[in-house]
Amino acid sequence: MKCSHILDTKGNALYANQAMLDYTGLTIQDELASDFCARTCHPEDLERAGEEREAGFARGLPFETELRALRKDGQYHWLLLRFNPFRDEEDCLVRWYATGTDIDDRKRAEDRTRNENVALREDIARSSMFEEIVGSSEPLRRVLVQVSKVAPTDSTVLVLGETGTGKELIARAIHNRSSRSNRAFIRVNCAAIPQSLIASELFGHEKGSFTGATQRRLAVSNRPTVEQYSSMK
Repeated sequence: MKCSHILDTKGNALYANQAMLDYTGLTIQDELASDFCARTCHPEDLERAGEEREAGFARGLPFETELRALRKDGQYHWLLLRFNPFRDEEDCLVRWYATGTDIDDRKRAEDRTRNENVALREDIARSSMFEEIVGSSEPLRRVLVQVSKVAPTDSTVLVLGETGTGKELIARAIHNRSSRSNRAFIRVNCAAIPQSLIASELFGHEKGSFTGATQRRLAVSNRPTVEQYSSMK
């Protein structure tokens, strides 16, 4: 049997059935008191539920809301409250009929599913960001923590290391977690650039600044689709 109230046009309780009394553990006088909602509704839900009730009463149409109500065992459980209007022969609103259904199990299951989905998305994001990097040593874990911290920032990152230690992989990981992740990753191997041209390649030059500079060249860091890493001896 569903918990139910009969309310007047302003939402004041006129009647409560036995199922409601058994659920809350209150007397009929408590159920019909003006402070009934304040005494039984969870403090975090009270204002929202009150606003939804007032809006529903003003429309005069069936509506529903969800809130946490205090049971007789001292625990808050989620209730689905449905409000239906009663009208007379002239279509004037005379009463509201409210029913409550305990949906706590459903809400808890939804919360668990939501939390599991969030955790799964985070796991997928972490694994996809570092999918090219294989290893679980403590030093590598510290490096990946640093990658996670610096990638969202708008700072230039210098990656240092011996040949073959995976500097490009770290650079790619930073790129994949950055705000530029939807743009192209272009690597620049500084060791393959003559020393006299490194400054021009990385920092750009203006047209005519030296022999052979036939057009303006933007710095690598200012090109909109470029991420860089350096390998310099």
